[in-house]
Amino acid sequence: MTTQPLTGTSSVLQLGSVSAWLVLTLFLGTQIVLAILNPLPNLALDFSALLLTCAAAVALAIPGDTLPLVTTVIIAAVPTVVATLMSFTLPASSNLGYGAWHFGADGFLMFFLALRNRPGWAWAGLAGMWAVTLLWSNLIGLGIGVGISLVEREAGVLLIGTLFNLGFTRTSAKISALHRVQLHKEGLAAEGQASIQTRMERTAHLDRSTTAMLKRLSAESPISDEDRASCLLLEASLRDSVRARSLDREPVMSEAKAARSRGIEVTLLDDSGCDDLSEVIGAEVHGKLLAAVAQRLHDTASGRLTARVLPIDREVLATITREAGGPSETLEVSREGFVR
Repeated sequence: MTTQPLTGTSSVLQLGSVSAWLVLTLFLGTQIVLAILNPLPNLALDFSALLLTCAAAVALAIPGDTLPLVTTVIIAAVPTVVATLMSFTLPASSNLGYGAWHFGADGFLMFFLALRNRPGWAWAGLAGMWAVTLLWSNLIGLGIGVGISLVEREAGVLLIGTLFNLGFTRTSAKISALHRVQLHKEGLAAEGQASIQTRMERTAHLDRSTTAMLKRLSAESPISDEDRASCLLLEASLRDSVRARSLDREPVMSEAKAARSRGIEVTLLDDSGCDDLSEVIGAEVHGKLLAAVAQRLHDTASGRLTARVLPIDREVLATITREAGGPSETLEVSREGFVR
C-alpha cells in the first residue's frame, strides 16, 4: 500500500517534532542569555524586543507547511518593530558585540518564515529591519556603511532559505505528480485484479452449476422430464448471471429458482451499468433491494414477475412488475432501498 509522501517543507524537516521544539528552545534560551549577559541602558525596550522575538519564534511552530496569512504578516513585522525598539537603546558604536543579538535572531526568524512557504514576506520583514538599521546608523553618525555591515549577513542566510524553499517546492511538485501516477497505476492494477477475481468466481460458479448436468446429459441413460426441467432452471440462472449481475445474489437466486419451479415466468434485468452496485449505492441499500425482490418472488403464486435495476442516474433505483392474470402491478424501489 502506497503511503502519502512527505512533500511539504515542514513535513520533511519535521518542524513540529520534539527535535524541532528542542532547537526552538535552544534558540530562545540563547537569545535570553545574550540579552542578559549584554544588558543595554533601556532594559524595558530590550526586554520588549526579546519578548516579541520569542513570541514570533513560537508562532513559527504552528502546524502546517504554509503559515496563515495573518500570522505571517505579524511575524514579518517583528524584525522592523524590534529594530526600532533596539535603536533607542543601542550605543552609538560600530562594535556592538552580542548586544545586537536581535539582528541574528530576527534573521533566523525570516529564514524559517521563508521555509514555511512565505519567502516574499520574509524578505519584506528583512527589508524593514534593514531600513530601520540604516536609518539609525546614519542618524547617529556611523554612516550607512556601518549599518550595512551589521545586517548584510542576514541577507545571505535568508537567500539560502529562499533558494532552498524554491528548489524544494519544485521537487515537491514532481514528487506529488509521481505519487499520483503511482496511485493511478495501483488503482488500475487493483481494478484488473478485481476483474480477474470476478471472472474466476463466475467461472467457478458456472463449473459448479453445469458440471453435474453436463455429466448427466452425456450419460447413455434417457433424459427425463425432471432433467429437462432442471436444464431450464439452470439456463435461466445462467441468464440471470449475465444480464442481472447485481441481482444474481442470495436470497434472490434461491427465490427466483423456487418461483420458476412453481411455473412463474421470472425476468431479472440490470441496466445500472455498474460492475459492483454495492460500491455505488452502498452495501446496506443493495441488501434492501435484494430483500425486496426476493420477498416479491416469494409472495408471487402465479403469472410473471420482472425485476429491473434502472440506470444509476435515475431517481428510482429499481422497479418490480407483477402480472397475475389481471392488471399489472409495478412497485418502485427508492434510492434509499424503500419499496413504494
